[in-house]
Amino acid sequence: STPIPHHEPNSLRDMRENLRDSLVSEGMQESISYSLTNIKTLDAVGAIKNGPEPLHISNPMSIDMQVLRTSLRGGILQTLSTNLHISRSRGLKLFEIGNVYLSQTDTLEPDLPEERQVMVGVLAGPRNPLSWLTPPVDMDFFDAKGVLEASLGIFGLVINYLKDTDPIMHAGKTASLSCSNTRVGLVGELHPKTLLHFDIDQPVTMFEIDLQSLCEFHHQANFSSFSQNELHQTRSFHFPSLNPWQQKIRLEFYTYVVPLVSMY
Repeated sequence: STPIPHHEPNSLRDMRENLRDSLVSEGMQESISYSLTNIKTLDAVGAIKNGPEPLHISNPMSIDMQVLRTSLRGGILQTLSTNLHISRSRGLKLFEIGNVYLSQTDTLEPDLPEERQVMVGVLAGPRNPLSWLTPPVDMDFFDAKGVLEASLGIFGLVINYLKDTDPIMHAGKTASLSCSNTRVGLVGELHPKTLLHFDIDQPVTMFEIDLQSLCEFHHQANFSSFSQNELHQTRSFHFPSLNPWQQKIRLEFYTYVVPLVSMY
């Protein structure tokens, strides 16, 4: 019999799966959309004017599926619009992790796209369930910022928010996400013109992250060993081989249990 092949670590896959678990733990629901779309949808989310030319499909089965997507924005906004028309009494927090397909001209096979993994999320509707006790308040930029900080915090990365602009977002309510002085994503509230195209009549906040760019800087996180004194002084622990729930349990153990044992 042949020997069992050695395990080959895949940091991008590990980050993707840990991030998916973390987003779900924050109350987000995962959405999956088709990899094929149309020019009109891509243009509505700014992917035509500010992105590469999409690759066209030979003999498409539908006019709505003529090109490979170069952005996940259109698919998740269509999903959000459909769900908002079904129920308007509760907030919706959706995310999708998938590939975008970018055209290449400087390779030996220009007909094959470059596939990059991207994460996109949207938040819309009431922040809390409808109640007589509290007035209804819609989710906004800071709700998305909280989800991002909680989800990306498990990787030990320091994310900076810098004022930015995007064609489909409010100019004063948009920020880029940077890591080690390199832009890795964007978060902001969508412009009313964008919402009108997708038949959405309430505020929507969106975030988008290039997972491959984020993964390139993941190794820069400092996972140093903690001395006994540092265990008393900090709660910033990170255990990269554990899932988010295991990390939380181990964090609580080292924060509360270890100091008590050391007293005896």
